[in-house]
Amino acid sequence: MIRTDEFRQPQPTCRKQRTVGGQKMEIGLEAEHFDAVYEGLKGYCSSSGEQLHPEDAVFLLPDQVGKGYLKQTKLRHGMALSWSRMQLIEPVVMDVGVRYPHMELSFTLEGDGSWSRHGTTREYGLSGGTGNLMYMHNEGFHAEQYAGKPIDHMEVRIDFALWRHLLSPLPWQAEESFYCRPCPLTPRVRDIIEEMRGCSYSGAIRQLYLEGKSMELIAICLNESGAGHGDLLQDAAKSFRKSDAEALVQARDILARTWQEPPSLMQLARMVGLNDFKLKSGFKELFGTTVFGYVRRMRMQEARLLLEKGQANVSEAAYRVGYTNVSHFASQFHKAFGSSPGEFMSRRNTAWKEPELPVRKRGEEENRR
Repeated sequence: MIRTDEFRQPQPTCRKQRTVGGQKMEIGLEAEHFDAVYEGLKGYCSSSGEQLHPEDAVFLLPDQVGKGYLKQTKLRHGMALSWSRMQLIEPVVMDVGVRYPHMELSFTLEGDGSWSRHGTTREYGLSGGTGNLMYMHNEGFHAEQYAGKPIDHMEVRIDFALWRHLLSPLPWQAEESFYCRPCPLTPRVRDIIEEMRGCSYSGAIRQLYLEGKSMELIAICLNESGAGHGDLLQDAAKSFRKSDAEALVQARDILARTWQEPPSLMQLARMVGLNDFKLKSGFKELFGTTVFGYVRRMRMQEARLLLEKGQANVSEAAYRVGYTNVSHFASQFHKAFGSSPGEFMSRRNTAWKEPELPVRKRGEEENRR
């Protein structure tokens, strides 16, 4: 049983500074507890009174910075889902101190920006197609969102006191104040995000549905990063140098973002600083498939989603995932899923559907009484 007093709820504390106008919007926050960041945003953005769901808090971007909103949905005590959709005409710069321990899963579907930890030089991307699974406690971060490109970003935050009850052991060391692993924005992950965005439920059922989908995303990312069965890089260290293992993980993440138009093997090798032989052999040993086998898997997953949702016929699906030869596409689909695309669509079209309830006319109902 989870004790509610494990979730620390001090009085709201969010020290902030504000500069709006000129060349950029600057935001400074000190988040002392789980809700502090969104409490602090009230000083920068206007609150919208038009939200459809009482569990949502919606903040509108100032007109001089751009158009759009930030929305937080409370799923349960210590767990929240956030969305950012906006078009900036001025850059936004944030410096945030995070003083409470929590886990965060984030995906940027569209955008152009970067972030880094205070006191470090390494930069992490906030461009479209990127995702990260992070743990943070007593850390400071600097983030910049650039003007021009539309921004579509989502994240799930879980208080550490709740997280301890969800997964053990932890994918990071207990003494660490920061942990970050990239999470590829695969077709399946993107599909789950769109399912969450299109949720038509309301009230407690909506919260339950969004929490379930959030946990599904976390499970997929933990599995992809190897955290569910021992840290992937620690396992790789038995066979590879640390720098080589990191380069191989980076190569996989590049392919997960660019599978529609992937780089050549030589280009990918140069991008991650490996020779082509080490890339080919190391990738196969670490991930259990070849470089192009991984790309093919991404394409087949996307094709299956297109067919499953009725968004394309077989030839259209083949073309949209990069195949000009439909027969070759069908062969690869059969290898991946055990049936041809046509058979898959046939099963989908003949799947059981819940029958419609008969609607009685008013006179019929009165005669039955």
